[in-house]
Amino acid sequence: MFERKKRQWRNQNLPRGRVVPALKKYRPDLRIHTVAAPLTGLCIVRGLDPSSRVIPDNYDAIVKEFLALDYSHIEDDMAGKLNLFPNEWGRIRALLG
Repeated sequence: MFERKKRQWRNQNLPRGRVVPALKKYRPDLRIHTVAAPLTGLCIVRGLDPSSRVIPDNYDAIVKEFLALDYSHIEDDMAGKLNLFPNEWGRIRALLG
């Protein structure tokens, strides 16, 4: 039987509006799309490399860096900074395919 480990930000320390910009900065190899779904969106992250140590090895510094930012850092280009993607099933299915 296959068991999949669930990975998440420790203690939910970094709110969603900061996770995507942090991932974009520290893991530019990832393909990140935030679907404009109610209520808070759905983030799809592809291209994961379980052997990557970038986030675990720099976790505390990343959290400190991005918690220091207020939400105004994404207001000037929310669509770009969060990689917003339309909530259209046909396009989402193609993205996942």
